[in-house]
Amino acid sequence: MYACVLVEYPTRSLDKTFTYVVPEHLKSVLKKGMKVLVPFNNRLINGFVLDVLDSYESDYELKEISKVLDEELVLSDELLSLGTYMHDTLLCPSISAYQVMLPPAFKAKTQKNNYDLVENYVVLNKSIDEINNYIKNNSRYEKQINILNKLINEKRILKSKISGSSLNTLIKKELVKIESESKYRINTNLKNDKKNILTEEQERVYKSIDLDKHDTYLLYGVTGSGKTEVYLNLIEDVVRNGKSAIMLVPEISISMQIARRFYERFGNNVAVLHSALSQGEKHDEYLKIFRGEVSVVVGTRSAIFAPFKNLGIIIMDEENSDSYKQDATPRYHAKDVALFR
Repeated sequence: MYACVLVEYPTRSLDKTFTYVVPEHLKSVLKKGMKVLVPFNNRLINGFVLDVLDSYESDYELKEISKVLDEELVLSDELLSLGTYMHDTLLCPSISAYQVMLPPAFKAKTQKNNYDLVENYVVLNKSIDEINNYIKNNSRYEKQINILNKLINEKRILKSKISGSSLNTLIKKELVKIESESKYRINTNLKNDKKNILTEEQERVYKSIDLDKHDTYLLYGVTGSGKTEVYLNLIEDVVRNGKSAIMLVPEISISMQIARRFYERFGNNVAVLHSALSQGEKHDEYLKIFRGEVSVVVGTRSAIFAPFKNLGIIIMDEENSDSYKQDATPRYHAKDVALFR
């Protein structure tokens, strides 16, 4: 088994894949679109697997892939095709096209920071009968008994709220254990069930858009004319049909205003992506999308790369804005990427 790997150097001479042997212990793990660590020019560097081959003939000895960097995160076939499209049309290095799709915490180059945010909980590690028996025979250990009684009633407690020495003793005795749970930094739920009734003109526009066809529509309306309400109704239909939606806005300030409207309509089924987020927040929002935990993304230009697997609609508010053009490599226009997707 062999893998074609695109290495992290964004130079023209290395803008091609290099073939590596997939070691036995990675054969059941490795997939197209994964990030890997490979030996290259006497050092270990990162790259993306663009293809996996059953056989390959070579006149020289091939090196092995060292490790898979992230088994969970895989670029889909759609995003891999998008990278090829950007390489061919923008004349940019392929690695630059794939790098721009990811937030900083997930780029191919190794990041020293761990952006995973977790909360640690204390839970019982024995049956209730065993715990009650321990409580009965060790009444002199008041703090330990209090912890155990509380766990019997509450099932789990934040580790930060429990005394250290008593807890450590219970852990050593295997009466309790620590469980970690992922926590997102942005967890806004402003949902309300109030739904605005469309005006006659909004209703006409809303009904004229056929979501079953791959078409492009231009909706014209001055500021305050109610375009957002049309967007919300269209996206609601898309989500109801089990698909996903990307809502692009030209500026961060606008994205924050519109995001509130979307939170009110869709609750926690919304992720936001824009440059004002911290690295950790971008990491969290990207994972929500990738794991399929949200169906709607609101964001600026780079949100067009949101890793949805079943897109139903892309909306660009104020599509004539220059903000949708990226000046640095790869110099893409979000509208072109939207049309391709």
